[in-house]
Amino acid sequence: MPRLHEFPVVLLVLAVIAAGLPSSPSSRLGTITIGSVAFEAACLPADTAATNFLQWTRRNASGADSTRIAMRASVGIPMTPPDDVLLVTDDSICTRAALAVDSSAHVASSSAGHVQVAKIGSGHFAVHRVGWAAGEWGEVFFFDSTFAPTSKAILY
Repeated sequence: MPRLHEFPVVLLVLAVIAAGLPSSPSSRLGTITIGSVAFEAACLPADTAATNFLQWTRRNASGADSTRIAMRASVGIPMTPPDDVLLVTDDSICTRAALAVDSSAHVASSSAGHVQVAKIGSGHFAVHRVGWAAGEWGEVFFFDSTFAPTSKAILY
């Protein structure tokens, strides 16, 4: 357990880290640097896992049954035709998405990493941070076009 006299050092370190961070996710594109360490948040390849995530997102964005209608209402996304739900491959968007997830989950941005991102229509994103899990389930975060969260994460 830290001694009381060690707290000013901890506060100084946190202040130095915070001073080096840009103020908003939208200003942190590509590689981010914290101290002398750079982190690259990038889109994962369009593999089977990404295809499964995209299909899940399409079903939930376009489904007309009461369960999917309720889910869309709870996460703040509109009903969207399946062809308007696309897998994102632009690393700058994935970086913004990963940092928005970090902010929503209240974790340090140093954890920015690989994500699967689905663009829902022209104004929303579903983001799955690979490696984060709630038991056997992953978490999906939903954001508007500015990467402001539209809801809490749901299980995927």
